[in-house]
Amino acid sequence: MMAPTSTSDDSNREKYEYCRIYVSLDQGRTLALLTDIFRATFSRFGHAEDPEGLSVDVRDNEDADLKVANSDFIAWPTTVELELHDDVEAAVILTKASKVLAAIWGADEKAVAACEFEDELPFSGGISRL
Repeated sequence: MMAPTSTSDDSNREKYEYCRIYVSLDQGRTLALLTDIFRATFSRFGHAEDPEGLSVDVRDNEDADLKVANSDFIAWPTTVELELHDDVEAAVILTKASKVLAAIWGADEKAVAACEFEDELPFSGGISRL
């Protein structure tokens, strides 16, 4: 498993502002796995503000479709959306996205990241695990 890459180049920071992770679990089970990672209390709508500088949303995937979920991760039931706050280093989102992926994989479930830096995450964001 590759370690997250850290970047200090502010001109390249836009690349690290957002990441969506598709998860094969339902929202409730996903939230249960992620509570310790974010050290924050999630609202009943699945939103939390991580003290390290991220907004986190765990949501039901509007594009979920159980008929194609086995062949297309975009149809999985839950998404985890990470958004980096303006004054926070990119390394925070790299580290947290990596931890989200590892927690879900550690529970023997599936997760794939879709973001501009997915190639810097373990297993290329999970796509190479499918």
